Amino acid sequence: MHLMVTNKEKEIQVRLGAALLLVDIQEYHEKILNVLRIGFPVFIDLSNMNEIDIAGIQLLLSLRIEAQQNGIALSIHSPSPSAKRIFDFLNISQQLLQEATNGSGNVAQ
Repeated sequence: MHLMVTNKEKEIQVRLGAALLLVDIQEYHEKILNVLRIGFPVFIDLSNMNEIDIAGIQLLLSLRIEAQQNGIALSIHSPSPSAKRIFDFLNISQQLLQEATNGSGNVAQ
């Protein structure tokens, strides 16, 4: 598992490693939830991701829901070509890769 968190001025960037698989989901989930609890906008970068399974997709969807329910801006962006193909195949690209919004649905500033 590889996860890099960068805390910039009032925003947090999370860069996921090459794989988001069932074996690492619990640890990823706990770490990213801790990041969300800080309350700053969170940007999750998927540019290095080469492998993702259904557990990884479920994690991303649940993080999106968790952030919306708590009014935290969350943006999942820059999917690698392989991740983008999977998201498109499952017809979830629009749901996952939308702009960061706060809990009221407004674009985060």
